[in-house]
Amino acid sequence: MNMSVVIPTYNGAAVLPAALRSVFAQTVLPTEIVVVDDCSRDDTLETAERVSQESTIPMRVLRLPRNSGGPATPLNYGIKQATGTHIAVLEQDDEMPATCLALHAEAHREMPDCELSFGRFELVGVPEKTGDAEAYNPMEQLGSIPLPPIGQRFVRLDGATLLPQLLKKNIAISNSNLFFARSLWHRIGGFDTRVRVTADWNFMLAAAQQTPMAFINAVCLSYHYSPTSLSRVGYDDRARRESGFLHEMRLRYPVYAGSDWWQAYWSERHQAKTALKAGRLITFGSSLWLLLRTGALWHHLSGGSKLTVRPAAEAS
Repeated sequence: MNMSVVIPTYNGAAVLPAALRSVFAQTVLPTEIVVVDDCSRDDTLETAERVSQESTIPMRVLRLPRNSGGPATPLNYGIKQATGTHIAVLEQDDEMPATCLALHAEAHREMPDCELSFGRFELVGVPEKTGDAEAYNPMEQLGSIPLPPIGQRFVRLDGATLLPQLLKKNIAISNSNLFFARSLWHRIGGFDTRVRVTADWNFMLAAAQQTPMAFINAVCLSYHYSPTSLSRVGYDDRARRESGFLHEMRLRYPVYAGSDWWQAYWSERHQAKTALKAGRLITFGSSLWLLLRTGALWHHLSGGSKLTVRPAAEAS
């Protein structure tokens, strides 16, 4: 299998060498490594070029002309430059266990209709927040989907099974757990550059509507949890954006969100009504536009499910 590993990086000089060496140590080597520097302010570029001298794998180090502010742009650029038919993503502060690429390649051979695969993860570091401890619990990775029994290496998951879980949490955990056919990336239209914080989550949601996925019942990712990582800096703002992102996704997918859809719908509708009464026209317009562009208002008015889970203020 022709595999390219794409590594987006920003100010990653201290952590990038370990990520790269984990690729060098794979039992099945990729065809190439593509590192994309998102206009770092430290010596990330020089570090990547220095470590590349150790590599027996063809390796290119590319640099964007200006910082993009998120992972989607460097990922798309790297995938566009890559030559592989299949793409493995690795974040700068994570590592691949030695059998990672071999497992992904085998999963795609055994389940050729699955254009994306992801596996179990091991957590390196201790989450400081209760919410993070729950989100990054390896035993709760798949939510309400039961983890497969020991001995079953690959599990085929269809979109109808995946989407309800993805509307609750990012079950892949990180970009570093994504391995997919380049043709799938093309069909989806790449990673959405408008999504600054949860580009991987958004990509998984889009992919679940395009293809079944293979879950690998083995550790394919060493996920490094650090309070100083790019995903932790500005945590409160990140959490707010993630909450807003999921709110919009639940409104967009009523069939899969179930009662969560109605909770999101009544909450947004109540906010719109309250804002209109108070004369807060910008907030009213924002809520109304969200209900319109996600199709939520039309779904309700056209006689969607009659389940009505209303917030207390709306019901009174």
